[in-house]
Amino acid sequence: MERKDHIPTARRLEYAAGYLALGMLNQASDEMEAISFEDRQSVEVMSARLDLHAAAGHWDIVESFARTILKQDSNHVQAWVSLGCAVRRTTSVEAARDALLAAECALKEEHAIIHYNLACYYCLLGDHETAKMRLGLACRKDSSFKAAALDDPDLKPMWDHMAKET
Repeated sequence: MERKDHIPTARRLEYAAGYLALGMLNQASDEMEAISFEDRQSVEVMSARLDLHAAAGHWDIVESFARTILKQDSNHVQAWVSLGCAVRRTTSVEAARDALLAAECALKEEHAIIHYNLACYYCLLGDHETAKMRLGLACRKDSSFKAAALDDPDLKPMWDHMAKET
């Protein structure tokens, strides 16, 4: 028999996402903790938990969730991006770049966000030519990255060049 106060996992995830969007991390965490144990290993729930821990800056936990998700679904683009972000903070920019280069091999198609993040990592590593190439690929796939790039501190060494091109 189902309890009257049982809230489905999908609804809990909606609540958690709303709290996250408002920066209410404790409330988002409470919603995720209320999810049934059986559902906690689903990719959807792990993705939401990954987002929560990323917002909280728990990069070692983000890395763990991202790797677990990728074992279940190697085509999960956001898990790859989150893995790169986490590895950047727990290990190095080089390791983050390498994680996203592995993502390119694993994914069946190109993704603008992968190119964009690689542009950031290459720029941070001082390889501005490769960074420009990656940023160009990202912007051709999704023009919204142009505006993002002009405000991204990771790409600051390229701002003058980007401003001249627009």
